[in-house]
Formats: sequence, C-alpha cells, structure tokens
Amino acid sequence: MTDELAEALKESRFQNIRLAWDWGFNQQLKVKDGINKLLKAGYKNKDIMVFMICNWKIPVSENFKKMDLCKIWNVKIADCYYDNQYGRNKKPFFWTADEIKLFRRKVRKHNQMVIFGIDPEYNNKQEVLL
Repeated sequence: MTDELAEALKESRFQNIRLAWDWGFNQQLKVKDGINKLLKAGYKNKDIMVFMICNWKIPVSENFKKMDLCKIWNVKIADCYYDNQYGRNKKPFFWTADEIKLFRRKVRKHNQMVIFGIDPEYNNKQEVLL
C-alpha cells in the first residue's frame, strides 16, 4: 500500500476496503502502515476490514493476537477459511472445530463493537446508580 494508491482508491470512491493479513503476527507493522495510509487518504476505521486466513497453518492463538491489534486499531475483521470453506460446515484442517467456532464468534462480536461502538447485544436490566 502506498499513499498514492490509498488516495486513488478514495478518489475512485472505493468502499469497504479490505487488507489481507495472511501471515503471522510479525507482519503487524506492514498492516498498521497500510491502515494508516488509508486513514490519511480519508477512510474511516469502520470502512477498513482486515482479512485473516483461519483454519490454516497460522495457529488460532496467533489470529487472536492479530484480533487484539485490530481492536486497538478499531478496524473490522473478515475471517476467511482455508480451502474456500464458508457457512456452518467448516472442516477442521489445522484448527479444531471448537477453535473455529470460538474464533468466528469472537470475530462477529468484534465487528459489532467496531460498527456500533458498544455491544448491541448487551442488555443491562439493572438500573445504573449515579
């Protein structure tokens, strides 16, 4: 990603920009640099999504570390599953079925928090005392 490319994308009215973070946590500086260039070009955090390959050779623990940075950066995550799997019938290749379900659930919650700025599913029935 270059400044010129980020500006050209914005000028051409590209929306819902997606960056790929296919490899490990050690690529964090490159991903953050790309996000910064997009923000500088005029995109908002909510316009940016980071692709992560799931159920592949990158351990689930590493994807959770990448998710932690996406929380700090306030950008959405697209969890893309190895071997073009989608829907509910993902076959465990490198992760367990429980790891797949947990990561998917956490990504959905993360994206809701980025989009709404709060947890829209939280329902506090107790009165808050000030």
